Amino acid sequence: MKENLGCLAAIVYGVIGLVQVLAIIDGIQVWLGIPWILAAFLSLIIGYIPLVGTIAGIRGATTAWGWNLGWAIALFFGGLVISIAAVAIGGVSDRLSRRKRPIS
Repeated sequence: MKENLGCLAAIVYGVIGLVQVLAIIDGIQVWLGIPWILAAFLSLIIGYIPLVGTIAGIRGATTAWGWNLGWAIALFFGGLVISIAAVAIGGVSDRLSRRKRPIS
Protein backbone atom coordinates (compact mmCIF):
# COMPACT_ATOMS: atom_id res chain seq x y z
CA MET A 1 0.00 0.00 0.00
CA LYS A 2 2.77 2.44 0.91
CA GLU A 3 4.54 1.78 -2.38
CA ASN A 4 1.39 2.56 -4.38
CA LEU A 5 0.79 5.79 -2.48
CA GLY A 6 4.41 6.79 -2.98
CA CYS A 7 4.14 6.19 -6.71
CA LEU A 8 0.89 8.15 -6.89
CA ALA A 9 2.44 11.00 -4.90
CA ALA A 10 5.38 11.14 -7.32
CA ILE A 11 3.04 11.29 -10.32
CA VAL A 12 0.91 14.03 -8.75
CA TYR A 13 4.07 15.96 -7.79
CA GLY A 14 5.31 15.75 -11.38
CA VAL A 15 1.99 16.91 -12.84
CA ILE A 16 1.83 19.86 -10.45
CA GLY A 17 5.40 20.80 -11.36
CA LEU A 18 4.52 20.70 -15.05
CA VAL A 19 1.50 22.96 -14.49
CA GLN A 20 3.71 25.36 -12.53
CA VAL A 21 6.23 25.53 -15.37
CA LEU A 22 3.41 26.12 -17.87
CA ALA A 23 2.15 29.00 -15.70
CA ILE A 24 5.59 30.59 -15.81
CA ILE A 25 5.86 30.04 -19.58
CA ASP A 26 2.45 31.57 -20.28
CA GLY A 27 3.16 34.48 -17.95
CA ILE A 28 6.44 35.26 -19.70
CA GLN A 29 4.72 35.07 -23.09
CA VAL A 30 2.05 37.55 -21.99
CA TRP A 31 4.46 39.95 -20.28
CA LEU A 32 7.19 40.04 -22.90
CA GLY A 33 5.28 39.08 -26.04
CA ILE A 34 7.92 36.56 -27.08
CA PRO A 35 7.53 33.19 -28.84
CA TRP A 36 6.68 30.09 -26.85
CA ILE A 37 10.06 28.38 -27.24
CA LEU A 38 11.97 31.40 -25.95
CA ALA A 39 9.52 31.78 -23.06
CA ALA A 40 10.00 28.08 -22.25
CA PHE A 41 13.77 28.51 -22.11
CA LEU A 42 13.48 31.57 -19.87
CA SER A 43 10.96 29.85 -17.62
CA LEU A 44 13.37 27.02 -16.88
CA ILE A 45 15.95 29.57 -15.75
CA ILE A 46 13.50 31.73 -13.79
CA GLY A 47 11.72 28.72 -12.29
CA TYR A 48 14.84 27.57 -10.46
CA ILE A 49 15.32 30.89 -8.67
CA PRO A 50 13.34 30.14 -5.51
CA LEU A 51 11.31 33.26 -4.78
CA VAL A 52 11.39 34.72 -8.29
CA GLY A 53 10.10 31.51 -9.88
CA THR A 54 7.22 31.27 -7.44
CA ILE A 55 6.20 34.90 -7.93
CA ALA A 56 6.49 34.58 -11.71
CA GLY A 57 4.33 31.46 -11.65
CA ILE A 58 1.66 33.03 -9.48
CA ARG A 59 1.60 36.14 -11.68
CA GLY A 60 1.50 33.95 -14.79
CA ALA A 61 -1.47 31.97 -13.51
CA THR A 62 -3.36 35.15 -12.63
CA THR A 63 -2.53 37.24 -15.69
CA ALA A 64 -2.25 34.66 -18.47
CA TRP A 65 -4.87 32.18 -17.29
CA GLY A 66 -7.17 34.55 -15.43
CA TRP A 67 -7.02 32.55 -12.21
CA ASN A 68 -8.02 33.95 -8.85
CA LEU A 69 -5.02 34.90 -6.69
CA GLY A 70 -6.00 32.31 -4.06
CA TRP A 71 -6.01 29.44 -6.57
CA ALA A 72 -2.68 30.56 -8.00
CA ILE A 73 -1.11 30.64 -4.53
CA ALA A 74 -2.63 27.22 -3.79
CA LEU A 75 -0.99 25.85 -6.96
CA PHE A 76 2.45 26.87 -5.75
CA PHE A 77 2.08 26.35 -1.98
CA GLY A 78 -0.61 23.67 -1.76
CA GLY A 79 1.88 20.83 -2.20
CA LEU A 80 4.01 22.19 0.61
CA VAL A 81 1.04 22.39 2.96
CA ILE A 82 -0.06 18.85 2.06
CA SER A 83 3.48 17.52 2.56
CA ILE A 84 3.78 19.14 5.99
CA ALA A 85 0.38 17.74 6.98
CA ALA A 86 1.34 14.25 5.77
CA VAL A 87 4.57 14.29 7.76
CA ALA A 88 2.74 15.51 10.86
CA ILE A 89 0.04 12.85 10.54
CA GLY A 90 2.67 10.18 9.98
CA GLY A 91 4.60 11.31 13.04
CA VAL A 92 1.51 11.34 15.24
CA SER A 93 0.46 7.93 13.90
CA ASP A 94 3.89 6.49 14.61
CA ARG A 95 3.91 7.97 18.07
CA LEU A 96 0.46 6.57 18.87
CA SER A 97 1.33 3.12 17.53
CA ARG A 98 4.34 2.96 19.83
CA ARG A 99 2.17 3.68 22.87
CA LYS A 100 -0.28 0.87 22.14
CA ARG A 101 2.31 -1.89 22.14
CA PRO A 102 2.13 -4.11 25.23
CA ILE A 103 5.23 -4.17 27.38
CA SER A 104 6.84 -7.62 27.32
